[in-house]
Amino acid sequence: PQSTTTTAVGSSAKLSCVANYDTEKCGMVHVIWHKMHELDEKSIELKHPWKYLTTVSETIIENTVRKRHVVTEITKVEEADDGRYQCKAECESGAQAMGHFITIKVQGRQRL
Repeated sequence: PQSTTTTAVGSSAKLSCVANYDTEKCGMVHVIWHKMHELDEKSIELKHPWKYLTTVSETIIENTVRKRHVVTEITKVEEADDGRYQCKAECESGAQAMGHFITIKVQGRQRL
């Protein structure tokens, strides 16, 4: 799935992702948002502590199956944040899953 959201320069934008995993098969899971590069499909992990605020919540679905909800907020959107983002989950075992895409369209210029 893919979605698009429009946000203004200086405001915030939230990226939300859910990963279900089995702790017996996966161990712990690392779920993070990445910004995709248009030309080469490489990605950059969103982890800068002053720019991004990530919250994680987890619930037990049954026995060893858990649901991890990760929300990464771009706290102050800039023109450079315009682009495509993807959620990625990686298990301790090395197994990976790529989630849905969200495209952020940035409008306007920041006023001084």
